[in-house]
Amino acid sequence: MGVQQRYFQVFADDGDVEAATALGAEGENIACAPATSLRVREQMLGTAGGYANFFTLFCDLNGGTAQQVTTTSSIVKLVTGTPTDDATTAQLLTGAEAFVAGRYDEDGTMTAITIAENEITECEWCVQIVSGDVSAGDVVKFYVRDNAGASFTNSDPPEVTVSAISFDITSDKVGMVALCMDTEMSLTLDPRYRYKIVHTGVDANGNGDTESQLSAWLSTLSGTITADGSVEDEKYELLTSTNETFGPGISALYAVSTAAAADAVLRVVRIGTPTQSY
Repeated sequence: MGVQQRYFQVFADDGDVEAATALGAEGENIACAPATSLRVREQMLGTAGGYANFFTLFCDLNGGTAQQVTTTSSIVKLVTGTPTDDATTAQLLTGAEAFVAGRYDEDGTMTAITIAENEITECEWCVQIVSGDVSAGDVVKFYVRDNAGASFTNSDPPEVTVSAISFDITSDKVGMVALCMDTEMSLTLDPRYRYKIVHTGVDANGNGDTESQLSAWLSTLSGTITADGSVEDEKYELLTSTNETFGPGISALYAVSTAAAADAVLRVVRIGTPTQSY
């Protein structure tokens, strides 16, 4: 058995196989926010002995132990994408060798592929980085392995750097923002308006205590703010209750949520008419 993991490219999940938008050039590592569907395409070259079976996708976090990517795995998981699962792939990446049709995978199973020495194939996996398992700045690296998880030679494994989640609600009266555990988030706001921000998380005991509050720091570009926006550059834990009002004069908010805020949703409501910006 002989395979070399050779070339790669990362795509958005916005089209069929060979029709999705490239997020970088061939061989280019990218940055991406968690919970965003990506399609990781890998090219494999048959070496001495070739290969006849299906391929599996593995990943590691910050150079740690590699683990298989499945529909329920931590760090990265397989997700349902736009193409039909197990669809055949055509060649997209560099390679003059004879090409054998590969497979697109979103559930951890694919039809077996047979490549002889000096033949190539390309497989594509639809994945999401799991928000609760990473932080902004973490690096996830991907590897192709055989059906039993044995390693191949890797010439250049793709890397995805975890980026902050960003929302622009300057043109909207109401924005719904999903927060992810231990992941940086930013909101772009119109500084002419006041806003009300409401944490819609569930109060498990129905008593209005901190279970229904958001443990997160929010700040402006120039510093943190008070709940009513009257004092800029003063440290303040904005969401000490389930809703607060702030602004005008705030153009951006940042938050890093904790375990208590996992999967919480913020409802950001623009209030009244525009005022002059600070």
